[in-house]
Amino acid sequence: THAIGDSANHVVIQTYKKVLEGKQDRRWRIEHAQVVSPEDFAQFNTIIPSVQPTHATSDMYWAEDRLGSKRIHNAYAYKKLLEAYGKLPLGTDFPVEQVSPMLTFYAAVA
Repeated sequence: THAIGDSANHVVIQTYKKVLEGKQDRRWRIEHAQVVSPEDFAQFNTIIPSVQPTHATSDMYWAEDRLGSKRIHNAYAYKKLLEAYGKLPLGTDFPVEQVSPMLTFYAAVA
């Protein structure tokens, strides 16, 4: 499922929570998970957050203006997602972003 903003991620997380109750199927994932509400990070312990780190470097010029100074702290929060799930699949989202493993890894850890 694709979800970018905090509202979309919250809706998907709540839907998955209902569907996954009592199940240990870890194949459910959210593609992008770019902006996540603080209370939703813990829910990624059973949902795979699949991210495209170069979106952070492409969006860095305008993201805070659009999200605000409070919400930007939960945007592109790869460490929080990694801590919640234990793994963090990375991708490029080609052709939206270029294929560049070095840029992808740099954006993921910067």
